[in-house]
Amino acid sequence: MNTPEPPFKLSAQERDSALWKKLKAEVEHDVGIMRRQNDGDKSAEETAKLRGRIAQAKKFLAYEGTLDVKPTD
Repeated sequence: MNTPEPPFKLSAQERDSALWKKLKAEVEHDVGIMRRQNDGDKSAEETAKLRGRIAQAKKFLAYEGTLDVKPTD
């Protein structure tokens, strides 16, 4: 029986690094843009693609360990 790996999380030192802060700010900015785009008139396929990109960005942000991101169906 395979034991699942623990979730990837950054250490306190990594969360406090200048690099993480820059990456986090950029990804949060991008998520905001994608959410506004998703509010527009999009086809079902375009909406699904945007939602997938938002979900992936949120997964990245969850590496900080402060978000509880669950997989979606």
